[in-house]
Amino acid sequence: QSANSQTQYCQPGRLSVRMRDGNSLWHQTWRSARSVPAHRQRRLFDDTSEASKIVHFLQRLTVGELAVHIAPVILHLAFLQVERHPESTLAAVKDLLRTAEKELASVFQSTPDTLPALTRIAGLLITIESKILQARALRGIFLWGSEHCCMSKPK
Repeated sequence: QSANSQTQYCQPGRLSVRMRDGNSLWHQTWRSARSVPAHRQRRLFDDTSEASKIVHFLQRLTVGELAVHIAPVILHLAFLQVERHPESTLAAVKDLLRTAEKELASVFQSTPDTLPALTRIAGLLITIESKILQARALRGIFLWGSEHCCMSKPK
């Protein structure tokens, strides 16, 4: 009997038996509600008021507070830029990228005091960038040397 009662309540796209009953509270409320055109109904969300609150909040921020709010986004963009770099597949760079990614995730889900974490992330990104530049320089040296040797024709 429980399987039968569940099918009565769990039919997709249909109201439950209780809600289909003509004397249910839902039906009574629906019948007694007066129809009001949408343009005359009170808004559930006042976007103008909320936008005004946001503008007021932004106007009160100091430059430092604004920087702290924007820094995670800028660091995330820097992370994405470094991650797309061809040398980001190097083992040392991959490990640092994973660490930076975890730090960024914690900042985006974070506590109010994010400045130390932001500083660590910036340091990680600087380290990653320097490793990428070192790898690029070494690759250039070795490739230039091998191409230079191969280009000279034997006599």
